[in-house]
Amino acid sequence: ASILLFGERIADCYKGKTVEKPEFDFYDYMQSYENLKKSDRYKEDERYWTSKVDTFPECVQLPYRILPSDVQKPAFRRLSKTLNSDQWNKLKDISKAKGVTTASMLCSAYSRALSKFSGSNNFGINLTMFNRYPFYKDIENIIGDFTSTVILDIKTEKDFWEQTKAIQKNMFEGIEHRSYDGVDFIKQLSKKGGNPLSAVMPVVFTCAIFDDKLHGWNDLGKIQYIISQTPQVALDNQTTAMDGELHITWDFVDQLFEPEMIQALFDGYTGILEQLCNEAENPTITSDELVSSVPAYNNTNKDIPL
Repeated sequence: ASILLFGERIADCYKGKTVEKPEFDFYDYMQSYENLKKSDRYKEDERYWTSKVDTFPECVQLPYRILPSDVQKPAFRRLSKTLNSDQWNKLKDISKAKGVTTASMLCSAYSRALSKFSGSNNFGINLTMFNRYPFYKDIENIIGDFTSTVILDIKTEKDFWEQTKAIQKNMFEGIEHRSYDGVDFIKQLSKKGGNPLSAVMPVVFTCAIFDDKLHGWNDLGKIQYIISQTPQVALDNQTTAMDGELHITWDFVDQLFEPEMIQALFDGYTGILEQLCNEAENPTITSDELVSSVPAYNNTNKDIPL
């Protein structure tokens, strides 16, 4: 939200509008957050996540071309697609009718695609949140890095909407205990795995759906190029609502994926969303040829003569 707010503020300056300075700034916010870590709520949330360490599933195992640990200098590439206002409004109407949030529905579609291409129906993914605690009345006008993470335990099911409701319940429960940040939980998972420096949750879902009327940088001109590059991230699925449309972008480490595989995975995900726009009750992946090759692709066991 801050990057969009920053763009709006610059555009307002160009238009001659007065931009009011918030009474508090991001430094004040972080001081308040440090005080929160001393609270009973933080200790309760820490206990909640610590109790999950031993039984929490591994991150989804995608068909990587090479091991993530073998990538010395990651080069990121982007895939993108825009759903127009009619399609986006249709998705919002459908999610409302089904009693779920659009974020839960989008995450469920992502999870279904990941499950199909990994061969697993139980795995962890990294949910990026833009977490602004209401310490101050004008908190929504402060620019800063409010990013935090919640690690989701995903279980895919045959029925898409039952799966979505389960993911939403899991998501809400994680958000309820968000004062203990996902980064600290990942550190605990890393220690359990025996390698505290490993990226144990490198597959990310980032949902930046705020105000559909937010223009961000578009008032300054058409964005020609943008990409995010996050350490210890292999794939980041970013969904942003802007100018009444839904913008879907995937930033991923190019060395990790065969071009046709990552494209098929992306097409599978966006295809599920398009099926939902067409009122499909139980959308699924149709890239059967590539999907069927995943088990063989992931099977690296072979006899090596001594």
